[in-house]
Amino acid sequence: MIGPGGQSVVHDDADNHDLLIYHYYDGRANGTPKLGINHLGWSGGWPYVY
Repeated sequence: MIGPGGQSVVHDDADNHDLLIYHYYDGRANGTPKLGINHLGWSGGWPYVY
């Protein structure tokens, strides 16, 4: 994963959780641009992805 950025956090009402959405370049695919989507959790006020 090269140069991740442009992140946004959105709430998915259908599943009642937050999502972290971002773009990056895939170093294993000759730098092909990709979209990353991860579940975002919260612990003690701090975010974590899972």
